[in-house]
Amino acid sequence: MPVAPRPESPLVANWTELDPQLEPAWGTNAHIGVRYSHGAVSHAGKMVISHGYFYNHKKHTPAWQSDTWAFDPANASWARLHDAWTDGDTLVPSPRYSFSTLVYKDSILMFGGDDGGHQQSPMNYIFGAYFDELWIFDILQKAWRLQPKTAGKPWPPKRALHGATLVNGRMHVYGGLGLSDHWAMDLETFDWLKVRATSKSLASAGIDIHYKNDAASGPGTRHSLAIAAGGDGRGLYLFGGSRQAKGGFKPKVFDDLWYFRESIVKGSELLGEWTLLGLVQSSAPVPWPPPRGHHSLVTLAAGSGVDVGVLLFGGALCIPGCSCYNDTWVWSPQIKRWSEAKVPKLPIHRYRQTLVPTDEGYGTFLGSFLLFGGESYKPYMYHNSVQKLSFPHGWLKQRISAAKSTEMAESQGAQLPLWSAPHPSVALPPSLKFASLDSGPGVGEAGFSPVLIALLGLAAVLLCCWRTSRKRLGYSKPEVEG
Repeated sequence: MPVAPRPESPLVANWTELDPQLEPAWGTNAHIGVRYSHGAVSHAGKMVISHGYFYNHKKHTPAWQSDTWAFDPANASWARLHDAWTDGDTLVPSPRYSFSTLVYKDSILMFGGDDGGHQQSPMNYIFGAYFDELWIFDILQKAWRLQPKTAGKPWPPKRALHGATLVNGRMHVYGGLGLSDHWAMDLETFDWLKVRATSKSLASAGIDIHYKNDAASGPGTRHSLAIAAGGDGRGLYLFGGSRQAKGGFKPKVFDDLWYFRESIVKGSELLGEWTLLGLVQSSAPVPWPPPRGHHSLVTLAAGSGVDVGVLLFGGALCIPGCSCYNDTWVWSPQIKRWSEAKVPKLPIHRYRQTLVPTDEGYGTFLGSFLLFGGESYKPYMYHNSVQKLSFPHGWLKQRISAAKSTEMAESQGAQLPLWSAPHPSVALPPSLKFASLDSGPGVGEAGFSPVLIALLGLAAVLLCCWRTSRKRLGYSKPEVEG
């Protein structure tokens, strides 16, 4: 008889303010100014912020940003790493927003973006003023450099509002305004590969035929999406985004979740496969984040060697007026479900913000994240405060342990009982309480106590002996002749 899945326990988190909102909006010599659609990475326990944009209502002028700052959560202090760009400077990326950033070793990689054509028209926004530049910021040397293109080798076209993340030593770039292409760059050689992918779906019920046709080879054309690698570094997740509509119709805003895995390199192409993990379905009402764009998607436990999912925060539904979110969700790949975090005090609704882990690359896996910037409508404001999102102590480590146990069992071809490798978000009845893998004698989260295991083993031996003795006494089922 199949065992029904046990109900999930609430996912609990907490927001705390590390650094309050500060005036003036453009900042001071010791504090960063407000901004949105900026870049952010986590490096050496600090959050590094660069570029972005806001509109200076007091001066009635656009305020394009190009300075670089580092925030230290240990003492809630800011330090300027690089001054802003000045007119004619060719050693610093000019002011821009809606670009992508990621950190690799001790460098930040900035690709693409949009500057609204402000250098040609300071007061009037020019659509399509995008970049295809790759800038690299050496965090230790505090210096920018422009990566030159190699003649005769492929290079992605200009773009903005795209997504980028690090997978298997390559920077993957997907989509952007009016684009559906997918590229991957080797971070040692800076050579680009065009990605060619097939797709499959794990979701079927409730998906209309138009979506199925459009998603035949992957997520398709979209912008304002968010992508993040799995913690094992072997694949990436993509959630949401928007697609411009033709003829003045409302744009399409997505709530679908995709997963991409690399296959092989073939000439100048990287082959791979997209898997549609799901989207909101009227016929299967399960917890699922609403449609959105301009949101944050963050890897959980980067560098842990296992995929324990991604964290989703905020964003907005813009059709075309924007309604902002301040919700927090976690995707669990082992049970293929979203869980919304229960948070007693939420930050202000916002979109175009950034969210980064506090411990990426350091193996501590504290399960805490730093929120900065963005734009809100209720109240209408730009942000330069810093909030910290924290999950219960040991929560992330429990997810890592459970995922590693599951991976080990699957690699050995074992079929686990439902209770032998529980997901941290699954509530267990009192009779099956577990503790951590490194706990002492007693019942642990990784399995049963040694005493119970011994008793079960003894029972199995006695049962085997009893059945054997019955056969010897003539109680076994007779053979059928014929």
